[in-house]
Amino acid sequence: MKRNYMAKRIFCLFLILLLAGSCTLYTVSAKKSSSQETGTDYAAILENAFSSQELIGNEEESEAARIDLETMLAENESSVPGVRMSEESVLITEPGTYLLGGSMEGTIIVDSGEDDDINLILDGVTIRNDSGAAIYVRSAGSVTITLKKGTDNTLINTGEFQPDGNTNIDGVIFSKSDLFIDGPVDGSASLLINSAEGCGIVSKDSLFINSSCISIDSKKAGIEAKNDLLISDASITIESKANGIKGDGDTADYGNIYIRNSDFSITSDTNAFKTSGFMIISGGSFHLVTGGGCPVLTPVTSDHDPDLDDAGGVSAKGFAADGSIAILNGNFTLDCADDGIHSENDILIQSGTFSIRSADDALHGRERVTIQNGYLTIYAAEGLEGTFLLIKGGTLDITASGDGMNAANKSDTYHATAMIDDGTIHINLIEGDNDGIDSNGNLYINGGTIEINGALNAFDYLENAEYNGGTIIVDGEVTDHIQNQT
Repeated sequence: MKRNYMAKRIFCLFLILLLAGSCTLYTVSAKKSSSQETGTDYAAILENAFSSQELIGNEEESEAARIDLETMLAENESSVPGVRMSEESVLITEPGTYLLGGSMEGTIIVDSGEDDDINLILDGVTIRNDSGAAIYVRSAGSVTITLKKGTDNTLINTGEFQPDGNTNIDGVIFSKSDLFIDGPVDGSASLLINSAEGCGIVSKDSLFINSSCISIDSKKAGIEAKNDLLISDASITIESKANGIKGDGDTADYGNIYIRNSDFSITSDTNAFKTSGFMIISGGSFHLVTGGGCPVLTPVTSDHDPDLDDAGGVSAKGFAADGSIAILNGNFTLDCADDGIHSENDILIQSGTFSIRSADDALHGRERVTIQNGYLTIYAAEGLEGTFLLIKGGTLDITASGDGMNAANKSDTYHATAMIDDGTIHINLIEGDNDGIDSNGNLYINGGTIEINGALNAFDYLENAEYNGGTIIVDGEVTDHIQNQT
């Protein structure tokens, strides 16, 4: 039975709930603040995504068909059922578990039935290919690549990828079916991938990486999935001339990225994470450097708009999503030549520790940016930008050359509003044409502590402002008045 997991349809239902929960037009009343929670249980969505997975990499090794790559290629024949030799390739055509050992130059090709499950156990292999993938899944129900405990495995491409008929292969591991990569829970196995002319790992269906230590050096994306990408309890290092990790669906229903308790070190010329769908992260550590990192900030002038500056350039964001981004917890160190966290929909920060250096916006949500808790240290051209900014808790320490927080008219879903219910906010602005908190609509301060230093204007709003509680300190002076720009 093809294990193209049923959770895809569940995800779509959750996505409908997500969008429905984020489309309430917020207008004026500060008293409605408590109703402005996300309305979406992201933790439940995440757990549903992972619980739907069924790895097949747990078979006893003694039951596996053993393939010695060097011997079989040298003899150009195979006595293993379901395995055939074809010049510089090992062709697997039957379902089952196969243990691969040794070195070869060529390709492991899986070409089996569309309902077949296949498990490839890598037992210290080295596979090199000058013009194609090291492992190519042409057809199968699903394929699991299992890293055997205590082994180091290396997959290399050194030259231009050649197509397979109408299939443009562009990854050292390239799969047209659901792909699972599984490793031992103790982290004692490794997978090293070097892709001189293409991507590291590509799935044209869905990709699930579990308990794996993977290091990738690639010219194109380090990891890419067409449908959904799930990563759990993994340790991943990527150096890429393009995106680090990419979810690339044809529609907004696909390309979603789900991450749980995983550690990442990514250096990329463009985005570290990019998805055409939404992204949910819970736990782990993220060390991301994009586009060479954030330079020293210079004062912003009145005619400066970082978004316009970047319009024709390369996107080099830490996290970039066409859908929403929800971060439930984790430790994040971002050094970005573009936005740190960017969503064309909503951003939710439930908790976590963040150190963000950004040459543009640290957080940019086209619709809503919500911070419920966490510790955020920000050094950026602009701290937070979105149509609706909602701060319900946490500690924000913002150093910016532009506005500290900016509620701008980026979307018709919400009315431009900055609302602070609780939390501790320190905004220190580099000398220039800037505002501590800027709203193109309304501004509400209902609680918390806000300290603003060095701003040309502490507050700038176009419509209404209400002070309903909390502590406001401007350049060392305590005030209970939201003074608009003069």
